[in-house]
Amino acid sequence: MPLNVFAKGAIQDKKHKKDLEIAKEYLEKSSDGLTIGFSELLGKSISMDDAEKVISNYYEKNPVPKGILNNPDLLSEIASKEKANEDFIIYEDMKNGQQHRDNGEVFIFDRKGGGKIGVYISKHGGTSLSELAVSGASGINSDGVGTMATTGVRSTLCVATNGYGAKMFDLSAIGNFWYNGSSSSITSHDGLFHRYFWGSSLTISNVSTGNMRTVYTGGYRYSEVYSRAYVETTIPLEWGNIVVGSGTYEASVGVTVSGNVYGRCIRL
Repeated sequence: MPLNVFAKGAIQDKKHKKDLEIAKEYLEKSSDGLTIGFSELLGKSISMDDAEKVISNYYEKNPVPKGILNNPDLLSEIASKEKANEDFIIYEDMKNGQQHRDNGEVFIFDRKGGGKIGVYISKHGGTSLSELAVSGASGINSDGVGTMATTGVRSTLCVATNGYGAKMFDLSAIGNFWYNGSSSSITSHDGLFHRYFWGSSLTISNVSTGNMRTVYTGGYRYSEVYSRAYVETTIPLEWGNIVVGSGTYEASVGVTVSGNVYGRCIRL
């Protein structure tokens, strides 16, 4: 006699609970394992390739269980979704080290070639990478009255990943800035967007890169280059230092009037 509807539902519910338990345990172990991996790099200058190698090596040695790999709904049930906007800002003179947050761990490293690399490891196991890169020499010209300078080319790269470490897409903002202590401006601007294989399931629209803006906050002036994309996703994504869902994702690079350069990743 075939199982009735209620019996089938009970079996499916039991299987789902088991898969959810397996997924949660796997993600928590991933968070601990990745934290250990990046802790071993503290005090070193690294590249994005070095950071990505830590992540790929971990998942090669600890593959995602087959029973949960093809069930993205499990990530949505496990991951906490941040409702408020939260900037992830990297400053060129930011102190390196590990920072404990309520939602995970943040690592800041010196970047090989200049700049900083930020790593966010969610307490649920996902990892995202951010980079503030220096790719051009700064210039200073003194006219005897004041000092004018250019930053050289600076760029911010923000990478979105899923809870299993796979890269979904990235956004970058690229700019060269002028400043003189009382004002600032943008001398060149550009940006890039790239979708990876695992990001093919996302619906991405309104991609706009290399935009310029002037921001005034607390009486201070900031010149910024930014790139944006609207992303529709059924699973939570790691971005900057939060776990978020659908919305407008932004990467920006900017400068203060005194020449302090910063990069930012935010979901609007």
